[in-house]
Order: sequence, then C-alpha cells, then structure tokens
Amino acid sequence: MLVGTATAFAYLLALHRVPELLAAAMLGLSGDPIVLMLMINAALLMLGCIMDMAALILITTPIFLPVATEIGLDPVQFGMVVMMNLGLGLTTPPVGAVLFVGCAIARANRGGDGHDLAVLRGDPPRARAHHLLAAAFAHPAAAPHRLWRVTSHR
Repeated sequence: MLVGTATAFAYLLALHRVPELLAAAMLGLSGDPIVLMLMINAALLMLGCIMDMAALILITTPIFLPVATEIGLDPVQFGMVVMMNLGLGLTTPPVGAVLFVGCAIARANRGGDGHDLAVLRGDPPRARAHHLLAAAFAHPAAAPHRLWRVTSHR
C-alpha cells in the first residue's frame, strides 16, 4: 500500500512537472557539483529519517536524477548515493525504523524515555564509516565505471 501510494504521488509530481522545476531551481542555486551533491545528500538524509526507503526511492529519484546527471554523476553512482543516504536515515532518530529491530534484539524498551539510545551506544563507528562511504560515492571522481575498471585489472 505504501509503495502504491508513493507511485501515485510520483506520477502526480511528474504530471505537474515538479521534478523539472526543482531540478532547474537547484541548478539555478549553484552550478558547483559538490554543493549540489551536498544539497541532495542532506535532503535524502533528512527525508530518510522520517519516511520509508521504498517510498523515497520512488519519489526522489525522478526529482534528483536529472540534477545528478547534469553535473556529471553516473546514474549507477547516484543510485549508490541514494541507497547510502536512505540507509543511514533508517538508523537515525526520530523514526529510525531499524532502531525497532535493534531494540528488539537488545531487548531494550524503545519509548520516549531514551532507552533506544542504549542501542545506539555502539553505533558511532558504523555511522562514521557510513558517512565516509556516502561522501566518497557522492564525489563525481568516484564513478563506478572507474572503480570497476581499476578493480577488474587485478
């Protein structure tokens, strides 16, 4: 039901040309690829904190993909950026859907009393690594076809 609603919403956005308007507005704000990728990363991370991953993929890809290809980012690389940011958003409060699983495994009570923070105590190294990978994949020089070419010659 969630994916169906997100698909209908994405269709409605496309019907009213919202992706083209947002892409033009973002490209009008800055022509610098790093600034644009920082804006896209921030938007995806914030949205990933409060919405489901599948719905966000369907809604945000038509909006941000034209901007990413305009600044020279490979679509596969952009897909990795989206997955990294939305995956990090799944583990970040206020919603943090993955925190529910972590609390169930740790037998912690996830409520408004801060017990879910006990689950996050061992999380900073993973979060730092996740941020580092998201930043690395967001840079246009780290295009996947370049990485695959380097690793395939070993």
